Amino acid sequence: MKNFVYLILLSLLFSCASYQPGKYADIVSGDHPADTPITAEVDKQLTTENYTFINFSFGNLGDDWRRVKSVRIDFNSKDLNKKASLIVGDDLQTWSSAIQHKLAIDRYNRDVFWGSIALVGATAAIASGSSGNSSGMAAGSLAYTTSLGIMGANSFIDQISDLERASLFPATHLYQPFSIPAGLYSNRWVLLQIKKEDMPRVIYFNVEYLDGKKAYYKIDLGLI
Repeated sequence: MKNFVYLILLSLLFSCASYQPGKYADIVSGDHPADTPITAEVDKQLTTENYTFINFSFGNLGDDWRRVKSVRIDFNSKDLNKKASLIVGDDLQTWSSAIQHKLAIDRYNRDVFWGSIALVGATAAIASGSSGNSSGMAAGSLAYTTSLGIMGANSFIDQISDLERASLFPATHLYQPFSIPAGLYSNRWVLLQIKKEDMPRVIYFNVEYLDGKKAYYKIDLGLI
């Protein structure tokens, strides 16, 4: 799991030239807390033909902590919600190892190409490691949640305990509860399995705040 966390940190470091990269969310309905800007963008380095990696940034321009109880993705389309799968548990670790291998090869090929022009060689690789142990519940529910589509997975995840949910998602995942310090930002992410041609420009999501407020948002991610 350390490698997975390292990969996510690298993604956030390279994508966050601004405090809140990407496009701002529009409020569709509900009670949005003031001074809480939300942005999102697709991480093109970690996105492939079958997977879309989305970085979210939640800002807090107020003077008090903002607590987020839950965030749930919704494409606002029954067809798209069925086509997209939420990647959880051991599959996240497996994907992490595979994408690190791909990035290492891509970087190697890029270095060889430019090295041949500049007459210097440079190669680099991302270290990979063994995955950590996960709970039996996470392993048992993994295939089930993946096959349910977005809305089915949301329903399943909402019914399990906090301990079980923690075994399915790393601490920085969008589906984990989190807090936003006053005057600062919290970055989250989510990995979806969906064909590149099926991934919509606009995604919708529900946010429930710990103070009881709930809001429904949409973000135009642009072309993938």
